Amino acid sequence: MAGFGQMRRTGKTKNQVMKIETMLGGIFLVLGIVWLTVGLVFTVLGIRAQESTPWEITGEEDKVFLILGMIFDGLGLVFTATGGIVMSLGLRKEKWRKNMMSTGKRVYAEVTGGYLCRNYSVNNRHPYKMECRYKDDFTGQTYLYSSDYTWADPELYMGQQIAVYVNELDMSQYYVDVDSLQTVNPEIHDYR
Repeated sequence: MAGFGQMRRTGKTKNQVMKIETMLGGIFLVLGIVWLTVGLVFTVLGIRAQESTPWEITGEEDKVFLILGMIFDGLGLVFTATGGIVMSLGLRKEKWRKNMMSTGKRVYAEVTGGYLCRNYSVNNRHPYKMECRYKDDFTGQTYLYSSDYTWADPELYMGQQIAVYVNELDMSQYYVDVDSLQTVNPEIHDYR
């Protein structure tokens, strides 16, 4: 297990990961639609084969079209539903992020730490979540925020300022812009 003090590969930024997730959702959606179409063709062929010989006992080859149609339709429905859900969630998340960055108030919080998220892994690696603290000088209130998953080790950014976009009417709605740390810390150059 890698400790907090070890340099970790930062990998892709959160924006790139969201775009890849949305793209994969689109691929699943297209595959599902193609399989649904193939399934409908097989189903129509199976129905036509049975309609052409309604009073005769047909062989198993006429039922093959119906069975193939049901298989392709079932797979098509699963892929279409999965792709549609993944794509819509990715687009919704991206829209929410852009909305927070354009309409939210940008404040700078101090990175206070982070932790390894063992409930999620990609290629047997676990991402981090950064924790940060913002103190409103006007009200004296202190707010604690947590980022989305990131591959950047929070230990490397302890004490640095990170951009947080908050809804001024409801400070519990926020977006921690981890990508802003990449430009804030010029000492880290990861070319892997």
